[in-house]
Amino acid sequence: SGAGDSPVEVALARGDQASKRGALDEALAAYEQAKKLAPKKAAPAIGVARVKIAKLNLTEDYAAAKGNAAVTRLAADLRKASAAEPAFGPGLVELGRVLLLLGDAEGALTAAKKGAEAMPTTAEAQSAWGLALVATGHVEESIRPLALAASLEPDSAARRSNLGTVLMMAS
Repeated sequence: SGAGDSPVEVALARGDQASKRGALDEALAAYEQAKKLAPKKAAPAIGVARVKIAKLNLTEDYAAAKGNAAVTRLAADLRKASAAEPAFGPGLVELGRVLLLLGDAEGALTAAKKGAEAMPTTAEAQSAWGLALVATGHVEESIRPLALAASLEPDSAARRSNLGTVLMMAS
C-alpha cells in the first residue's frame, strides 16, 4: 500500500492478504468494508463472493452447487458487479467459476471467455475458460487455454493436472 492509496484500495489489499493467508473472516470483513466505501465498484463484490464461496468448502466440480441458494445469490451479485464494470476481467472469471458450480455451462462459457480475453496472461482466467469449454463438451478447444494456464503457472499441480486430463480425453 502506497501513501496515495484510497481507503477502498487499502481495504481491498487487506482482504487479498487475509484471503491468501486463509483468514477468511478477516478477508470478508475487509471486502465488505470496501463494498460499503465503493458500492458501485466490482472488485469489492468479487472479493466478498470469493470468500463466501471459499467458506462453503465446495468441491470445484461442475454443478457442485446446483440448487444452492447461497451460491445462486452470489451469482446474482457477480452478474450485477460485472454489469457495472463489464470489462473487469476478474469479475467475469469469478462469474464463470460460480456459474460452473451452479451447472450453468453455457453462462459460464460466455463469462469465462470474456474474462480470459480481458486477462490473456492470467493463469486463473485461462484455466476458468478451459474448464468451461470442457464442461460444454469442447474438449479439443480447451487444450489451448489450459496449456497457456499451465505455462503461466508451471509450478501449479492443478494447472498441469487439468491439462493432462484434457489431453487424455482428446486422444
